Amino acid sequence: MFSSQNLSDQPQTQPLRQMLLLDLDHNLLLVDFGFVSQRNLSKSAEGFLDESYLENVNMEARANWIASRVHVICKEKWLSVFQKINTVNARYRELNPQDSVPLITVGVLTNATYSKKEIHSVLSRFFGGEVIDALIGKLDDNIFYYNRHSQFMTHKPGDGKGALMGHFFELPEPGVSWLKRIPGLKKEDIYLIDDDEENGKSVMTRQFSFIHHPTSVEGRDKGISYQNEHEGVFNKLHEIVAKAEKCCNELQQKARIEAGNKQGPGI
Repeated sequence: MFSSQNLSDQPQTQPLRQMLLLDLDHNLLLVDFGFVSQRNLSKSAEGFLDESYLENVNMEARANWIASRVHVICKEKWLSVFQKINTVNARYRELNPQDSVPLITVGVLTNATYSKKEIHSVLSRFFGGEVIDALIGKLDDNIFYYNRHSQFMTHKPGDGKGALMGHFFELPEPGVSWLKRIPGLKKEDIYLIDDDEENGKSVMTRQFSFIHHPTSVEGRDKGISYQNEHEGVFNKLHEIVAKAEKCCNELQQKARIEAGNKQGPGI
């Protein structure tokens, strides 16, 4: 994981930066609790749960709501995206070693009270510790992680906003912080990936971008089938990676031209 430090370069020299903010429940994970099921997945989405799962996980969604079992949704497709993000960020670091900021930054959002330690552990067990450390940072890093508590902390009590992700994006602090910490990042290149379409409508009114992952029957229009829609979701994520790959290709080509100019004409 690269550090999020401001660079001395002028803004026009910055490459295209992009940021993905991943919802957890019903986007990456499906969490069951001992006394109540949180399975709002559609029947077609149920078929995309990975066969592996974690039991007796120390994840608390809210007071006395301890996870009894955690599944991952579309594990191989998410893993492919994560690995490609890590690869393109590593390639950029090799091409431009003086720049410590990745082309694609990944953060996590949840309306539950899961701690950073809990989520880092669960994601590492599903996708591999090295993958998650490179993707969002090691546990001790200043990673972009926002749970219910941290979202409440960004607005004044009694303002009626609650801890909904859509409302969280409406507040000035998060967006300003992201833009300050990541040079060259623009609001339209900050993506929320979420199963709840209402959250998406809210973030888009603030000029952020949204990718709808329609796993839940409660967060989508009637008639939508996850079986038909899920490929399009991951295609959009791969398109984001492709933009970063294009940036690396252009940077590599520029380096080759500059190297050729230094060598001068052949004899």
